[in-house]
This record gives sequence, structure tokens and C-alpha cells, in this order.
Amino acid sequence: MKSKYIYFAISLGFLLHLISCSPSNRSTKMRPSPDEVKASDVEFKSLEEYTTNEELWFSVRVTVKSNLLSTKHIGVELQGIDKDGFEIEEFHLESDFAPGESKVLSDKTFLKTKLLQSVVRWQIGSIYYSE
Repeated sequence: MKSKYIYFAISLGFLLHLISCSPSNRSTKMRPSPDEVKASDVEFKSLEEYTTNEELWFSVRVTVKSNLLSTKHIGVELQGIDKDGFEIEEFHLESDFAPGESKVLSDKTFLKTKLLQSVVRWQIGSIYYSE
């Protein structure tokens, strides 16, 4: 009798897992075409007043223009690239955009000084949106 209950509990758990993973129950990130969303003018500024020997604080901003036909939550992935061309750091800037809206997304953060010194350039990695 115990084995029937265990089998039922496992089956029910698996069914609930499938339901929770269905597309209607998770936020799906879509990739826009280059004409739908444009990101440009990535800028970084060191925040010397907050910097220590171990951590370097900096501010970053990127200009984003939405040409989507409805309001969407748009995100931009920024990648830190080392001298060999490998991504060694990344972070994301996100906001809601109305159709045709353009805005500057910005944030401040810190990285370990040694890691940040290995970054030779920052680039836009990907752009995505969700409802």
C-alpha cells in the first residue's frame, strides 16, 4: 500500500513540475531584430571616491531605442572582454519601454580591481525583451 502512495506522490510531483515549466507560467525572453531594438553608446566611468584597493566602483550607461509596436521590458547584456577575446564579466541593464521610446539605462556596480584590470573592452552581448 505504501508503494502506491509513493508512486502517486512522485507522479503528482512530476506533473506539477511540468505545469510550472509550461510557457504560460514563465517569462519568455525574446530576441528582437536589429530594427526592433537598438542599443548604442556604451559608456563607463570610474567612481574613484568609492574605490578601494580590492574593489573598483564604476558607473555604466547605454542608450536604447525601442521600435517595437507595444510596451515591452527590454534588457541589454554588457560583456567585459579580456585581451584574448574571452568574456570574463557580464551584467544586465533593463527597463520598460513604450513603443518608439528611447532612453539611457544606467547603473553603478563594482568589480574586483584585478578582474576589472583584465577587461580590455566592453561590448553589447545581447538584447532581449519580454512582456
